[in-house]
Amino acid sequence: MRSPRFLRPHSITIKNKLGEDAQGDAIYQDTTVKHVCVDVSYGIHQSQKGVQSSGSCLIVFDMNDLVAYEGGQKRNYVPLQDFEQREDKSGVFTLRPDDLIEYRNKIYTIVEIADINPQKDEPTFLEVIANEA
Repeated sequence: MRSPRFLRPHSITIKNKLGEDAQGDAIYQDTTVKHVCVDVSYGIHQSQKGVQSSGSCLIVFDMNDLVAYEGGQKRNYVPLQDFEQREDKSGVFTLRPDDLIEYRNKIYTIVEIADINPQKDEPTFLEVIANEA
């Protein structure tokens, strides 16, 4: 059973690093993911001077309703080990530390991924914590 989409109104772009070109610049595969919940106020610090942003965000993926694509082609989520073993990564994407997420013209670096699953072996939700790059 999926969570209501009105609770997950955001879209993000995941940038999986595939390698480097001859000049040493990173080569990324972009995947647009719809219906996620992004909380950019995650990790804020409140003091006597006021509220200060920590630059972190929390992104929640409902794995029962994952809509991911790039250029009209649907992409499926695969665990990190499966992603790294594949020769052809065109139909899949993954989430791993040090990959990038773009949200509202800001770039975030993934630092932590947690599988949230109260009842099954497969994750029901993925929670990703990312820091502003």
